[in-house]
Amino acid sequence: MGSPQNTYFIGTICPDMTLDNVARSVTSEINPSAGRHLQLKYSLELNKFFKDFATNNDYNTPQEVYSDYNYHRIEFNWHEISRHAWLPNMR
Repeated sequence: MGSPQNTYFIGTICPDMTLDNVARSVTSEINPSAGRHLQLKYSLELNKFFKDFATNNDYNTPQEVYSDYNYHRIEFNWHEISRHAWLPNMR
């Protein structure tokens, strides 16, 4: 396995779905009081990692050889927001 300088990240294909069900109020951006935020994300990672050097060219200069490292990734994030019962109601 090569060093991080010899890693080639091609990119990702990454569709996602989001549900933002947080109660809206004047301060909901900085201090949400109730609701949930759900996110489902699928990623297809297309990467190549350094494997070795080869000299298969006309000038015999070393060329990097990369191996494919493609994988699927699924992420699910759930943020539940609720008011604490012991805090006074500030509305």
